[in-house]
Amino acid sequence: MARIAVLLLMVLAVAVAEAAFICNGPLNQQAGAKCVAYTRTGADKEPSAECCKAYKAHVESAKTVAERRALCACVQNNDRTNPGNNITKVDSLQGKCGLPFLFSAARGFDCNTVM
Repeated sequence: MARIAVLLLMVLAVAVAEAAFICNGPLNQQAGAKCVAYTRTGADKEPSAECCKAYKAHVESAKTVAERRALCACVQNNDRTNPGNNITKVDSLQGKCGLPFLFSAARGFDCNTVM
């Protein structure tokens, strides 16, 4: 019985660790890499399926209000530190990838209003 309890706790710990939002973690890095041809270089007129899949995974990893606010701040910060991004295209990813509008990457958007 004790072994089952320990195993269950280990499974839960792994599940929580995988689901936690990380600003500049692998999901963010993958989304950035897969979407660069749309958001920065302009080589793609629309986001690719791979871009949308990666972007959705990153956005959907932010499950709580606090995590979604952190995601907003993360995207805004990344766009400030990578000035080659087209903010209009970054903002359009939510709609073009089938996500509801959560926030804007624009500097004037208040991430504290994200729910």
